[in-house]
Amino acid sequence: MLKTTALVALVAATVGIAGPAMAVSGSGGSVDVNIEVHPIVSMWANHSSVNLDLTGANAENSDTFQSSLSVINNVDASISAAVDGTLPADINNANAINFFIFNGNEGDAQNAIIADSNTPAGALVWNNDNLGESKQLVANTGVNPSIATLPIVYGADAPNVLPGAAEWNLTVTYTITSN
Repeated sequence: MLKTTALVALVAATVGIAGPAMAVSGSGGSVDVNIEVHPIVSMWANHSSVNLDLTGANAENSDTFQSSLSVINNVDASISAAVDGTLPADINNANAINFFIFNGNEGDAQNAIIADSNTPAGALVWNNDNLGESKQLVANTGVNPSIATLPIVYGADAPNVLPGAAEWNLTVTYTITSN
């Protein structure tokens, strides 16, 4: 009887050791995962080149071009524009050419230029005095989880003057910033 008890004790000890080791390796484990979505704002201009021709065809000596910006953003954002380059001054050293960016459609932009050719309603205005300045084009884009298109209009005029024949090149730099 003594031999049987010792064998049962040995089997019990062996099962006791192997049992918990198998339970730990066979049960797996868990991993806590944290997914963090950062604020994302993205924007692009839908025309990489714009030509404005001042031909003297109207009283304002103006031209406009309908364009757009596209945005995709998961937070509200603002858009600013800065214009660099050169514009001529007339012989009296006044501003000869004005450059505009409107947030809207071409018909409204043309009407605004006709109503006030120096500071049209709804326009951001650059001339020889303020090239390089950054101005806010859109205060709040809202959240756009898919692509949204914002209509803009480029425009130029030379009211009350006739600048010399030349080609003037400007660069518009847009910046989108999360609010």
